[in-house]
Amino acid sequence: QDFDTKATPHLDVRTGPGQHFVFTIQADSKATPGTVAFSLPQRKWAVLSLNQEIDVTPYNFSPEKHYMSSIVLEIDFFNKKNSSTDPFNTDDMAKEFSMQFPKQAFTVGQQAV
Repeated sequence: QDFDTKATPHLDVRTGPGQHFVFTIQADSKATPGTVAFSLPQRKWAVLSLNQEIDVTPYNFSPEKHYMSSIVLEIDFFNKKNSSTDPFNTDDMAKEFSMQFPKQAFTVGQQAV
């Protein structure tokens, strides 16, 4: 059964004993009903194989335990050929990040592309 992304915006994905990862989800008409689609960086981070069976349950954040007050990001160019030496305004980048990912689940070591 598919999850309602408004009622259940986050999932706990268990890939094996003692291994679980929290993902923020969104509906995609290209995904087969009853399945979860992951991007390549997500599959690498969670060590997921294509068509791997996983256990998925709703995940609810507790504001007392799970919300962060800061995050440290490492930024790099995905395509090194098109990199730039121009300086970037990190204050503007932080504001944009906060606006783009206001309710996103993040964890240590997670890649975002």
